Amino acid sequence: MKKLNKKSISKINELMLRSYPVSFEDITDEHWALGKTN
Repeated sequence: MKKLNKKSISKINELMLRSYPVSFEDITDEHWALGKTN
């Protein structure tokens, strides 16, 4: 797998943020919650 360059990463982040209108804190909190449950 090719390493993503910074431009690609920002593009992906932009698209993700557009698809899911939540703050980064909300996303990480959800990930932590999922991690604790499993």
